[in-house]
Amino acid sequence: MARTRHAGEEPVGWCALAPRQAYPRLETSRILKPVDDQPVWVIPCFFIHRNYRRLGLMEKLLQAAIDYARTKKVKILEAFPLDVEGKINSMSLFSGKSAVFYELGFKEVARRDSRPIVRLKL
Repeated sequence: MARTRHAGEEPVGWCALAPRQAYPRLETSRILKPVDDQPVWVIPCFFIHRNYRRLGLMEKLLQAAIDYARTKKVKILEAFPLDVEGKINSMSLFSGKSAVFYELGFKEVARRDSRPIVRLKL
């Protein structure tokens, strides 16, 4: 499932989220493998059209994903954002900025190869 933001009728960004088992490649990833056996929904990626970046849309998309997850009675959301300071190539940010996740209440539950794995209990 993706949560989408629009500028008028034009979609300008989306955020993917689904139960972890919907993303089988995560199971075999050395970095993104499961932290434990808790049933989680994963937020693996974002897309924001280049004309709408740096406007705070990632936070709005993430909040929409959280709200949607609550309607589905999800207990735990998990994501793999990057720790970023300063400017970075926007294509590298497809998994999100950790600061945005922390602002919305996510907590780091593991770190692999300098990559935080964050969760939000709903």
